[in-house]
Amino acid sequence: MAARAVVGGHRGRAYRALAWALAALLPACSSLRPVRLPAPSSEAQVHGTGVLRAGFGRADITPPPGLGLAGNGSEGRRARGHRTRLYARALVLEDSAGERLAIVATDLLATSALVQRRAAWFVEQARPDWWLGADRLIVAATHTHSGPGNFLDAVSFNLGASSVPGYDEMFAEMLVRGVARALTEAIDQLRPAEVAWGWDRLWGFTRNRSFASYVRNAPQDTPDFHAPPGIADSLRAVDPTWLMLRVDYIDALAPEGHRPAGAFSVFAIHGTTNAEVDSLYDGDIQALLERGLERHIDSLNGDGDGAGSPWPVPRALHLLANGTEGDVSPVWPAASRCPPPVLVPIGWQPGPRANHPAPAWLGARRPAVARCIASGREFAVDTARTMTRQVAALFDALGGRLRNDLTIGVAFGVLPLQGGLTPARLCEPAVGWSALGGAPDGRTRQMDWQFLGLFGPRIDDGPDAPHDEPQGCQGRKRVPVRPLQWLLTRLSAIPDFAQFTVARVGDVVLATAPAEITTAAGERIRRAVRHGLGADGETIPHVGVVSLADGHLQYVATDSEYARQRFEGAFTLYGSQTADVFADYLGELAQRLAQDRQGTRYPVPDLQVTPGPRKRILRLPQNEQGPPVTRAILPVRCAEGVAEVEWIDERPELLLPHDGPLVRIEERRGSSWVLRTWDDDP
Repeated sequence: MAARAVVGGHRGRAYRALAWALAALLPACSSLRPVRLPAPSSEAQVHGTGVLRAGFGRADITPPPGLGLAGNGSEGRRARGHRTRLYARALVLEDSAGERLAIVATDLLATSALVQRRAAWFVEQARPDWWLGADRLIVAATHTHSGPGNFLDAVSFNLGASSVPGYDEMFAEMLVRGVARALTEAIDQLRPAEVAWGWDRLWGFTRNRSFASYVRNAPQDTPDFHAPPGIADSLRAVDPTWLMLRVDYIDALAPEGHRPAGAFSVFAIHGTTNAEVDSLYDGDIQALLERGLERHIDSLNGDGDGAGSPWPVPRALHLLANGTEGDVSPVWPAASRCPPPVLVPIGWQPGPRANHPAPAWLGARRPAVARCIASGREFAVDTARTMTRQVAALFDALGGRLRNDLTIGVAFGVLPLQGGLTPARLCEPAVGWSALGGAPDGRTRQMDWQFLGLFGPRIDDGPDAPHDEPQGCQGRKRVPVRPLQWLLTRLSAIPDFAQFTVARVGDVVLATAPAEITTAAGERIRRAVRHGLGADGETIPHVGVVSLADGHLQYVATDSEYARQRFEGAFTLYGSQTADVFADYLGELAQRLAQDRQGTRYPVPDLQVTPGPRKRILRLPQNEQGPPVTRAILPVRCAEGVAEVEWIDERPELLLPHDGPLVRIEERRGSSWVLRTWDDDP
């Protein structure tokens, strides 16, 4: 096969683990200016067109190299490029009476209230004739741990999500505008549609990483999803449900009168198939699942499978939001985890006059790192390929159940978490010692650390993690620097609110929360929502819980899991009753949804967040043209099935992926070159 590599012709213009301790104080004190968030609200009066309509939109939100890869704490690397592009995918639904709901799925670790509120404001400014407030907008995240940080709502989150601390205001604005672009495109694409809900159980791809905590729950919090025989206990202790909404456009020219357009899915899985030492932006297994179904839908429409087609981006769109993934990991191979760095004395010699240099952190050597990264990527590709076949089969099966008569209902609310209106069952936020060692998916260098190998602060999630006796409101949580906790939590500026939505779309109800919900906590939320719906709750076949939506407040574990104080319990910031408080509030919203009429306007209160000192991490040019660059492709090296291409290009900050392709691979067919793939295909 003759092939060539083409360099794109565009040019750009213009938790660190101990962030809770004293290291966070100095940068935080220098600039704690709060950011006031807009409060765009939907109109109370709705005017329908008499038909169900749907629209999809997509925006590339891949940043240039330089940001920290969020989700691995102190082990998170600085990004030096991308493996898959990151997108914001939007779906806007409008029923025949005019009630609306917009959903955006972003290829990010988490979302923020800042992104959700400001994106809604931008849409309001761009389309004043089309109401869409923050009360009818859900911005969710796939939860890839290989996505960028430096844009979240709290000082501590921006300091501690990776080894690159700080809040990059320019990047946060880039995300906001990307989400807004995807939404406005979806509004512009609105057209008559038919939809269908369905679900399947995908067993064997996920496991409960904190099984010792999970088994402490009461039976009603650990539902039996009827796993097939032979499934290990930790693989049974998850919600394996893949929930999907298929959307087809009504098209008189299509063979069956409708054309598959896309889908929205919810599935619980951590985005941790990549090794924690990877240094590329990557949507992880979720990105492969998004693209896999998109290419399948394109093939149904005769648009090819994405390879050899004239357009590099699939025409179909597949939004993937995360479910109750708080304690759910992919079944990654052990070879994909590199050991964290250890503190060792380099060049130490005995004797009072000998050289005694300071200890240094020593990580895995380069060949070992390469093996970890390759193992994680291989697992992600193979697993996604198998899962995509099941997901595609579900999509195809829904083609016989399409309907255009479903109705939409939305209830939105903001729960204050601190101050006079704080529910009495919540505590001042605090993180436990066990969180500092990292999650089971990726341990940090603080795990099991001991000074000179003799003694240390007992950072672990073993039997010694919880206090023997409850200590104040935080109960059994061992809190670092407890005397300074009051000061640290204020300087960390953790958001003092949580945004929630309960939305009915046909015969399925979605409940969203701005945190990572464990499997058992999610089951409590489902029960509370069904109870709030009353008689309607008994007729709802499925309640889908969407984690990491419209904000980020770390984890929410049940009180039983909290008492165990593993990673998820240690990062349940507001104490052991958080899961019940969140469930009760979502139940109240469900009750409001069952009672209120369609088109009810919910108040969108003013909010403010404190992301921390502004730091220009991305050196994006401001009206810089720069000297011209003559691109030159160096010789191509091929070995072990991998082609490696190097070329001379712009400075990294001038390479803005969302401006267009950077690299594409073309295949010789006859006398012409045909696109084979490009830099978004792993």
